[in-house]
Amino acid sequence: MDHAGRQIAGELGIAPSRLRAWRNRSGGGQAGPARRPNTQAAIPPGGSDLAAENARLRRENEHLRMEREILKKTLRIFSEAPK
Repeated sequence: MDHAGRQIAGELGIAPSRLRAWRNRSGGGQAGPARRPNTQAAIPPGGSDLAAENARLRRENEHLRMEREILKKTLRIFSEAPK
């Protein structure tokens, strides 16, 4: 990982390997249209086990919040003037 990546990971308080894994999973840092996860909830057959579906959606929501925070911090870092 390059210096900017280590700096970003440090500011986020995470290991560079975790940031690299997130980057690779979400498109490899390549320019182009944003890839978004499918966030449409599937209706469980027969309406069964709504609690499990609710828990899954809460986990997904938390994951998306984390990704949003990482992107906001990354944007702030790359928007700073070079030192």
